[in-house]
Amino acid sequence: MMRNVHTTINDYYKTFESYRGVFSYKSWLTWFVMISMLLSCFSIFWFVGITNPEAYFGFPDASKSVRMIVFLAIAAITTFSWFKVTFKKDSLTRQRAQSILDTEEDKLWKLEKMWLHKHLPHNQFEYLELAEKIESSVSLREKYRGFSSFSAKDILEHIFSNESKPRVLAMFLMLCAGIVTLSIKGGASLETVFEFYGKASWKELIMIFLFVPVMVYVAYLEIKFVVIVLARGLERLFERYDGQSAYSRRKTKIFINALVRYFAFEKPRIRVKNDFR
Repeated sequence: MMRNVHTTINDYYKTFESYRGVFSYKSWLTWFVMISMLLSCFSIFWFVGITNPEAYFGFPDASKSVRMIVFLAIAAITTFSWFKVTFKKDSLTRQRAQSILDTEEDKLWKLEKMWLHKHLPHNQFEYLELAEKIESSVSLREKYRGFSSFSAKDILEHIFSNESKPRVLAMFLMLCAGIVTLSIKGGASLETVFEFYGKASWKELIMIFLFVPVMVYVAYLEIKFVVIVLARGLERLFERYDGQSAYSRRKTKIFINALVRYFAFEKPRIRVKNDFR
């Protein structure tokens, strides 16, 4: 009996890549992640002066050092919550795979190999050829599909695909150029920059080269996390219309990556010469 390629790809994704069961409104981890991220955003706004909670409660303004310590502490808690999400996902993935394969094996990479061996009518030395065929079919599908098949799901994949990285980098460089232009227009120059660094204290230098990059990176991770969660939710919503055979470029790339990772050469047949005559 023939089996749809994308049905197999979706089954692999549901088994090893899905976050199903990780987030739930009844789960303490879901609320822990949400609250820690909200507190982290608040601490960033507090540090840069966008919000001032002291004014609401009549407390004296906290120093920069106190705000920095609060931000770093909350950022550490937020990072810990993300690690907990990863560990829970791996645990649920392991349980799903063990149930499907009826095995006690607990190593994820071995479970992936076993799953591929069970669900694919191919040997490991054929995985690379299979990956090339799937990639070719995806390219042909994209090349010859009609304009009417364009959907909101395609917009999401266009934004979050690997090919979008150059666009994101270009936008980031444009942002940097805009900041520099506005700074120069506001009266800044190379002389004033060098003058500032010549008079800056070690605390100010730590703030510029350590704390600010950490703050920007944590903010980037939080934004990325929220956007990915929303994108995955929308993707699942759009795929409900296509059922088990729903097509996804992102899931197809993940599956191809798995085939390439577990590709192996065919066991050689070595002839032993018989020298006994």
